[in-house]
Amino acid sequence: MPSASAAAVALPRSTVSTKTCAAMIRSSIYPLILRNTDAHRMVCVFDPGNTRSAWHDEKGHAMTPNARLSYLFDPLCGWCYAAAPALKRVAEIHGDRLRLMPTGLFVEPRPVAAIADHASKNDSRIQNLTGQPFTEGYHQGVMRARGGIFSSMALTRALVALGQIDPVLEPRFLHAAQTARYVGGQDTSRADVVAGIALQVARLSHVGVDQAGFLARITDDPALEVETDRRIAEGQALMSTLGIRGVPQLIVTDDRGARAVDGQALYTGGDAVLAALNKPA
Repeated sequence: MPSASAAAVALPRSTVSTKTCAAMIRSSIYPLILRNTDAHRMVCVFDPGNTRSAWHDEKGHAMTPNARLSYLFDPLCGWCYAAAPALKRVAEIHGDRLRLMPTGLFVEPRPVAAIADHASKNDSRIQNLTGQPFTEGYHQGVMRARGGIFSSMALTRALVALGQIDPVLEPRFLHAAQTARYVGGQDTSRADVVAGIALQVARLSHVGVDQAGFLARITDDPALEVETDRRIAEGQALMSTLGIRGVPQLIVTDDRGARAVDGQALYTGGDAVLAALNKPA
């Protein structure tokens, strides 16, 4: 697979122009971890061209007033963290149109040791290309933790549970959880850690959440389990319908059909993704 040149990757973030970053993005495709599902094979990947022309709007029409936005992701997908600044900006401007659609990519638990080396290489690529930080606390305290487990189940259930209170909490929680993991070095595969993050997000939004009760919900609530599975199935169905395999993806749906936002915009930041959404015909 092609990769960015060492010289380009070594440039300090402050010296990389938007055009340079875009060129680096277009030249690179980095798969992370694959997961087989009944419907299709999914991948967390850095692939700005991961769309099909049959449904992608090549004319680049701007959003119409009735447009809806669907964000396909997994809370532990490293490239979804790369797109976090873009998603945060979209949620701020178009929150009433935005729906988060988890895909279940990493819900099945596995030993973190099995993926630590591979993930570290991808984390380095993400940081070099996008400027998103990964601290030693994360590398050593999470990815090298003895007996650590890698699973996005608790995160996905927590996101769904908060969304039942208020959908606006979902992107806020996702952003907080990503920051807690990759910057704060918190193990967000652990349900107790996830419950604590959810409590903080709720408090900042002036929403009352009982931490013990919330922890019980995300670990042993049959109704929440069913709803989470339904949300995941919905995300997988959208991917299958559109013929796409990779996350993250930001999908615009309106009276012209469904189309993906230019993939490189997701990794270039909030202004880039807003410009892509409002690109004139």
